[in-house]
Amino acid sequence: MQSSAETVACFDVSVEEQSPGSFAELADKIAQLIRQHDLQFSHVAVAVDCSVYMQHDVHSNFSDKKQIESTVRFDTEEALATDISDVALAYSVVSSDENGSAMRVFTSQKAVLAEIINAFAANNLDPVTVEPDVTCLCRFITRRFLDGRKSTDGILFAALSDANGYLVGPLGPDDEATIIQRTFLIAPGRDRNDILLSQVPLSIAALGPEVTLNKMLILDSAGSLKPDRIGPALGLSAEVAGFSVPQDCSNPVAFAAACGASLSYLQKDTRTSFRADYMPYLGTKRRLEQSLKIISICACVILAAVGLNLTFRLIQKNKPVRLLREKFTADYLAALPEKEKIPSKLTTARNDLQKALSHIKRIRSGQLSADDEQSIPARLTTVLEAFNAVAAETKLNIEKISITPKNITITGDTSNRSGTLTLLAEIKKVLNVQQENVGTKGGRDTFSITAELKTKD
Repeated sequence: MQSSAETVACFDVSVEEQSPGSFAELADKIAQLIRQHDLQFSHVAVAVDCSVYMQHDVHSNFSDKKQIESTVRFDTEEALATDISDVALAYSVVSSDENGSAMRVFTSQKAVLAEIINAFAANNLDPVTVEPDVTCLCRFITRRFLDGRKSTDGILFAALSDANGYLVGPLGPDDEATIIQRTFLIAPGRDRNDILLSQVPLSIAALGPEVTLNKMLILDSAGSLKPDRIGPALGLSAEVAGFSVPQDCSNPVAFAAACGASLSYLQKDTRTSFRADYMPYLGTKRRLEQSLKIISICACVILAAVGLNLTFRLIQKNKPVRLLREKFTADYLAALPEKEKIPSKLTTARNDLQKALSHIKRIRSGQLSADDEQSIPARLTTVLEAFNAVAAETKLNIEKISITPKNITITGDTSNRSGTLTLLAEIKKVLNVQQENVGTKGGRDTFSITAELKTKD
């Protein structure tokens, strides 16, 4: 488990191997210990035991990473000569040249990986990476044991846990895909020295003539390996690797693999994780979506609060204006009782009041009669009302209207004589006709009328 501050806490958890629900039980126990120790961490990484996966050496005809990625499943299936639709792949490129690339491919059953991932995810420990333990062990050696050294050419690392053995090397700081990277099982009761002596020659035999080994570093969780026996038998200098592990750690090899898994965020190539091929990790995306959802909700609440505040302020500032408009409306309708409502534009209402004021001033100065009916606008209105009453039926056409203080002269034509007589009858209802002349021109009946307003009784 790797925290954001890169502090390491070590604790051992064990369950009955191959028992039903063993992964769920293991994840439950780990979650309980995390809560018990109140551990804070940035991500979860899993190193799976070598009994869960298989390792294969596969050749690709390509050296480009994208081409390798698109063809690795096909190349692996061709090399194994069996259907691999039910397995997930993790791989690393060991070397590349003009003839293609040598790859180290790991395969694991999808059903087993799904059980592991779901068990941890159910305890809020959804793993970002799920990698082979040998890959994690190589990363730990590279990142922590090398301690800044450029390379470890000629050195082979041998690590034996309670039930598994690992051979890796030589290593370099940026070369986790080592030339030798093997795993093997350790049968109970067998001499661990004999097992190592039988496995190392098999690995050395696969090396080319350009690679030589002259030293072996040993890490044994059981403490039963004897460097003075193994070294002379293999023709190598053998010594115990000086790993620094917590005092209460019972399995330093498993601890090294776990630490290597926690350093997966330093690995640029994500293809060493089975999750890159099967059940990709979506935790980051989901956290981002959740964060965006929370941010969106907060932004909506803030905008709503700001909107309500601005609306309240606007209402408060508009209150005097509203009260002033209400008073103005009352005064406007009192001054102009013929108006049913105030115009929507205050400039129009102001012009109406100015006209009324000007009219009153003209009456007071003697320019107009105090009787509003004697005003020129009033007389024109009277004439137009008479016109509107018969305009449609007579097809009235007005050529000229002349209004003087004494009389009104109207010139125009209608469709026929009957229309002219109808117009005259309507005009005589509101005016005293002083003179009327009728005639015909261009198929129309013409007229010229001089009249004055009727005086009140």
